Amino acid sequence: MISRYLECHYKSGGRGEVIDGIMYQDCWGLTRAARHELYGKPLLPSRAGARHGRKGSIQEAYLEQRAKMKLCERMPGAVVSVSRRGICVHVALMVNGNNVLEIKREGQRARLTPWREFARQYPAPLWEIEFYD
Repeated sequence: MISRYLECHYKSGGRGEVIDGIMYQDCWGLTRAARHELYGKPLLPSRAGARHGRKGSIQEAYLEQRAKMKLCERMPGAVVSVSRRGICVHVALMVNGNNVLEIKREGQRARLTPWREFARQYPAPLWEIEFYD
């Protein structure tokens, strides 16, 4: 089932729309859909208005959703949030405890990133990584 998510292409604001047989997601859309399908977690709100380029929209959506979730340890199905100076810049999904399912930018497809490699991209204290369920 995870293979279908690895075929997704990045699109700002993407929430799973299919164009010419290609599914488009952004980091929130990918995390939202995969978490629900792969781990049976409640479907997170779409937050269709939260997209790269709309100043403050991602942070506003993130803060609202974070208030509804609980902080947890790194575990399969957890939402991974990456913040800098208190502003969320990326979300992803923990898969099997050792990999992160993520999609980052235009021109890229989703990928599984080993946890250690993911964490090295965001060194403390400049970056903060948290897990939510």
